[in-house]
This record gives sequence, C-alpha cells and structure tokens, in this order.
Amino acid sequence: MQSLGPEALHSRNGEKTAIDAPLVQRRRVLPRFMRKPVRVISHIGDGSYHVPRSLLVGFALLVAVISGFFGWMSNSPAPIQLAKVTAGAGFVVKHINMSGATHVRLSDIKRQLGGRLNLPMLEFDVREARASITNIPWVKDSKVSVIYPNTLSIDIVEHLPVAIWQSNGKLKLIAEDGTVLMDLTRASASPEYIQLPYVIGRGANINAQKFLKVMSDFPSLSALSTAYVRVADRRWDLTMQGGVRVMLPENGAAGALEELYRLQGEQNILARDLEVVDMRLPDRFTIRLSPESAEERKQVIDQQLDRLKKAMHKARYGGAKI
Repeated sequence: MQSLGPEALHSRNGEKTAIDAPLVQRRRVLPRFMRKPVRVISHIGDGSYHVPRSLLVGFALLVAVISGFFGWMSNSPAPIQLAKVTAGAGFVVKHINMSGATHVRLSDIKRQLGGRLNLPMLEFDVREARASITNIPWVKDSKVSVIYPNTLSIDIVEHLPVAIWQSNGKLKLIAEDGTVLMDLTRASASPEYIQLPYVIGRGANINAQKFLKVMSDFPSLSALSTAYVRVADRRWDLTMQGGVRVMLPENGAAGALEELYRLQGEQNILARDLEVVDMRLPDRFTIRLSPESAEERKQVIDQQLDRLKKAMHKARYGGAKI
C-alpha cells in the first residue's frame, strides 16, 4: 500500500482538496439587501456621511405616522401628537396661493381664515376654511387644497353682478342669486356697473334674475326701461324713459310683455303722453293719461259736450238762447 504524504492533500493546481475543506476558516458575509444600510450606519457613526434633508423629513413623517397609530391605539389624542411631530418637521401653514379672484383680495382670505394660519398642516380643517371663505360676499364657490409642506391652494369662483338694487334709499350691487356684493354710494361712482339694470323694492334682489331672463326676450323694451319695480313682492312694474309706468300681472308677465311689444311696434304707445298702462287683466289693458294730458283731454271733452248741448238746444228750440 502506498503511503500518502502531505503533498497528497493538494491537487495538481495547488488548491486544497475536499478532505481539507472543513479545516479552512470561512468569513461570514451579510445578505445583499443588508449590506448598504449597514455601511451607511457605520459611516454615520464615524461622522463621514451627511444625511439628506429629504430623508430626515421622510423619517420624521414615518415616525409621526407610527407614533400617531400607537397613540390612537392607546386612546391618546393621536391627531394632536401627530400634528406636533409633523410641525416640527416644517409642516406648518405659511403660504397661500390664490387663483380665480378678481374682486376678492388675499387680505380678505387671510382675515376670513383668522387664526388658522401658522398652524400645523394636520390641524388645518379644509372644510371649515372653505365654509369661511365662501362667506365672503363676492365668493360663489371655493376649493381649498393643502400642498405639503407649508402651502394652501385656494381656487375662487366669484359671483357675477346682474343688477343694482335700490332698497330703503340705498344702492346695492347684487348677484344672480340676490346676494349683496357691495354697497354703492352712487351709481356714477362705479362706472363699470352703470349699465346694469335697476331693480327696486322688497324682494327685487331675490327675483331679479328670473325676471331679467324674461326681459331679455324683449331687448327693445329693455332699452326703453329705466327701472324694474317689485310691487308687494308679487309682481313687477316697468318704469319707462318717458315716465310711463307699465303694470304687469302677477302671472303671465311674458304674455303681457308680448302684447306691449306689439302695441309699441304698431302704435308707439310708450311715446304718448300717458301715465299708466295697466296690463294686469289678461283679456284687456287700460291706460291712464298724465295729469297734464288728462286736463287737456278734459277741456277738449268739455268743449265737445258744450257744442253738442248747443246743437241739441238749437234743434229743439230754434235760435233761442239757452
């Protein structure tokens, strides 16, 4: 039997054979997915690695979510704790971006929000803020969004002015739903609104939009009108340029306007010396002359009656005086 020497434990290429493998001391290696985190932690420990700010913010947010969850699980005020943690990471309301506004100013928004600025973002109530902003007269609707870490985005939809409402001797600019947008000291002080129609009386602001839509079908009559008067909050009167007052019915105003349009086209009735055109009855209309015209007409009628009386007396008694 051939004896085996030490050289017999090596292969031809110099590597150790499997017989010697258990005797070799092996170095332990971490799994691939753990290698980079371990290197980063080791560098942080010796001060040679700078942690990015975004990583710190993300870590703070993660800690906040986790702490908030466990706080809620333990019946503690989790939203408050969560807001404090995120506020420390810079999540605080500091800026407002506003769009869609012409008459609403940023100062109006800030005044309406009051003490809600400089609050932690997670304590900011978007619904409450939207309700407060919508209370601004010019605001028809609004949308409030939170843009992290510190900005509010506010989209404004403003009311459209439709008329000037005279109430208790004061002029007010109103929107389509009757909302008072602003007080006008006098119409001439606001030339951009001077062409808007005038509505007068109790309830005129609420009912103006519907009536103006009816009047839009009769632009020639609208051009001759100086004001629309709401009577007893039931019906409308038209005040025309010549001072004629057209009394419309409570129901069927469109039909009465159609008849008035026909009379104006055929007889130019609104150019006559009239005081009132009463169209409240569905089957007929009546007119009332102005005081001056009524006096003139009375004199004409008296003269006609006098001539008729003399003619009848002459026919009966001959040439004898009355």
